[in-house]
Amino acid sequence: MSDNDFLRNAINRSGETKADREALSDMVASAGDAAADDSPEISDGSILNFALNLEYLEAEFYLRASGMTLPDDMTTGTGTRGEVTGGRPVEFKNPVIRKFAAEIASDEREHVAFLRNALGGAAVSRPAISLDQSFTAAALAAGLIKPGRPSTRTRTTSTSCSRHSSSKMSE
Repeated sequence: MSDNDFLRNAINRSGETKADREALSDMVASAGDAAADDSPEISDGSILNFALNLEYLEAEFYLRASGMTLPDDMTTGTGTRGEVTGGRPVEFKNPVIRKFAAEIASDEREHVAFLRNALGGAAVSRPAISLDQSFTAAALAAGLIKPGRPSTRTRTTSTSCSRHSSSKMSE
């Protein structure tokens, strides 16, 4: 599943109405474009479900690196629940990085719980997630790897943890 497929799937699963799906699609397509100011209004539920899809990805990434996954009762909802592929537990050699990864994993799980609670019965189920493809696409976009060269999971995980922990420390 490519990065675009994940976003397209998240939009289709998140929009409560056809108009919401079209508006979300336009919003994502025009991210950073000044013309987005006149886009149609999107329902709160659609925006929260879009955020939930992204939180599922983040939570599964950090939890998998820490040797865990989201429990089944946090992955069901409207739509078909997808499986998570790729990724693996990481043997963090540095105890500080290991602690940051565990803290981030806990934070991401809390984000999923918060959004699911806010959405109630309208929460979407976890989408199909390919950790390998999702984070290879992110590494490409960040310029960490060159096209055609696979990223290593450890390098991507270390970079992501360092980025996330740096932003946490500045809060």
